[in-house]
Amino acid sequence: MKNKVIVGTRTSKLALFQTNKVIFELKKNFRNIEFEIKEVKTKGDILLNQTLDRNLDKGFFVNEIQQLIIEEKIDIAVHSLKDLPVENDDRLKISAILKRGNPQDVFISKSKKKLNSFGKDGVIGTTSLRRKAQLLKINPKLTVKDIRGNVDTRINKMLKGEFDALVMAAAGIERLNLDHHITEYFNPVSYTHLRAHETPEHLVSRR
Repeated sequence: MKNKVIVGTRTSKLALFQTNKVIFELKKNFRNIEFEIKEVKTKGDILLNQTLDRNLDKGFFVNEIQQLIIEEKIDIAVHSLKDLPVENDDRLKISAILKRGNPQDVFISKSKKKLNSFGKDGVIGTTSLRRKAQLLKINPKLTVKDIRGNVDTRINKMLKGEFDALVMAAAGIERLNLDHHITEYFNPVSYTHLRAHETPEHLVSRR
């Protein structure tokens, strides 16, 4: 067994938090292994002007990292499962999946207004087509626009007035200790608001 394992990850605070969480769990079973983090910027991190729609390349947020595994420049990678293409790459395998975090979505507004107080005048930002569709199903008069960037970047855009509110995954907000920004949690059971679809972190390694 190797004495050093290189772990690939994206460069955002959330990606690094999740990678360190995975390494913490691995060290419980592999105490003699040294883990080194290699930060990688993917196309999804660089092309921030691209809307996240179905026309984007498969693996928009993971391809560069996956290629490093194939080339044996890193040993494993930590991804959110939702970022992986549906089609499997026979050269790679999912080696482990952690227990998922909070599966709910949250509503964050600069003025602490709740969703039912919003109409067409307030701009709500989201990176997710699924969240946009569900918001408009709740209220077709809402103004929903695409917002790109990592978690803290999106919140800063809202605080600066570019957006009036955001819909985001609770797990990411809580992991970065940003839950003081949360206006309300959406109920994932009754479907009164949004049904969350956040997925857990997992390891990808070379076969």
